[in-house]
Amino acid sequence: MPANIFEFSGLGNEFAVIGRLLIKLRGVYMAGNPNQNSVKRIITIVTIIIGVGLIGIAIIKISIHHDKYDLYDPSKLAPGDIIDTIGVPAEIDSLLEKTQSKMFDLIYQEKVEKGLIILFKDEFGFRHAFFSNKMEVWNISGNTELSPKEGFTWTMTNDPNIPILTFAGLITDEDIQTVIVIQKSSTSQAKIITTTQGRFWFTHFDYLEEASGQPDALKIEALSGDGKVIWKEGIYDGTYYRGRT
Repeated sequence: MPANIFEFSGLGNEFAVIGRLLIKLRGVYMAGNPNQNSVKRIITIVTIIIGVGLIGIAIIKISIHHDKYDLYDPSKLAPGDIIDTIGVPAEIDSLLEKTQSKMFDLIYQEKVEKGLIILFKDEFGFRHAFFSNKMEVWNISGNTELSPKEGFTWTMTNDPNIPILTFAGLITDEDIQTVIVIQKSSTSQAKIITTTQGRFWFTHFDYLEEASGQPDALKIEALSGDGKVIWKEGIYDGTYYRGRT
């Protein structure tokens, strides 16, 4: 049975219990009170008040449940659509316990093959996390600033015990239209999303490729619409570079 129906059924039980009590109360009063019409009116009014209250509680509970468990469906997005509302996944409770964040603002979430990626803000800045379906644990990134001076930031999660490598970040430079993450033998173009809180990007690999004694092959590049590299980080021509080009 869907959880929201279950929630409503629970309230239905509450209605039934209170209704039975009111019927019994009405019977007792009307049996011993000659002014039955007056008592009947009072009990009717009380019943209506309680009923309206329970209906309000039902609406609130269903609304809360919907917000907490309905996962956002990215397949319904058209290019350029702005995301302004998003549900909270059930797994979020364990994430909050792990981060111990005093402030938590969920930005975006998406189911991937092996779990769930979420983008969020807390008192430390922008962060992202990956929930492994297999291990039922969260892998949480470090934090990065919310207003990057260079117009671009990135974070990553990499735990050898969790079978996925994730990257995510913010984009405040309007000229940046593409983000790619490059490993030694594979390249991934990130997904860029636009929300009411700004633009963000994320991507993932199955694992982090080892450099095997060679310079780290990992590179992150942010490009304009015509393919010009605006920002990059990595080893280029034997020299480490990070920043705008």
